Amino acid sequence: MSQYKFGGVIKRLEVEKSTGTLVCVGEDNLFGRVYFVDGNPKAARCGDLQGMEALQLLDDARLVSVKFHDGAKLIKTDTDDKGIDGFETDDSEPVAGDVVDTGTISASEIDSMTDSTETNPRLEARLSAPLREVLSEELVEYVGPVAQMIVSGLEANITVMEALQLLAAEIGDRELARQFVEKVRQKI
Repeated sequence: MSQYKFGGVIKRLEVEKSTGTLVCVGEDNLFGRVYFVDGNPKAARCGDLQGMEALQLLDDARLVSVKFHDGAKLIKTDTDDKGIDGFETDDSEPVAGDVVDTGTISASEIDSMTDSTETNPRLEARLSAPLREVLSEELVEYVGPVAQMIVSGLEANITVMEALQLLAAEIGDRELARQFVEKVRQKI
């Protein structure tokens, strides 16, 4: 199994002055993201940690997968209130620790993402193990090997529609999200 040095990845993104989101997967289902602007980390999340604590956990972790999504921003959550101390900020960009809201995709938008005029009652069903499997299989095409971890992190009592909203937001790109939703709707 390959392992990545977090510091080396950070240095490369700094040298290349990259802007986007680094998604990291470590052993024991560790999952983290770091948002960069011009090569500088501006926000980080890893498990329940944010900011410098998240960066430290990622630096200490044995990472087995890293993927950089050029231009992608982190998705806003209710717990995104801790910043990364010590990083410079620029008023034109997200401030240290701010997680940028790329816009949650609504249920009506999910409905409009397909040409189908027919409502699928399975979209209102609770998310079962077989439906989670379908979501994981389709999501992997858009976010890579972290798809299963993202899907497994969904709450147990949500509907398929709610899951699609959350997962489409993870993809970020609306056209790709539309393709994902369409594929899932065809399978369920």
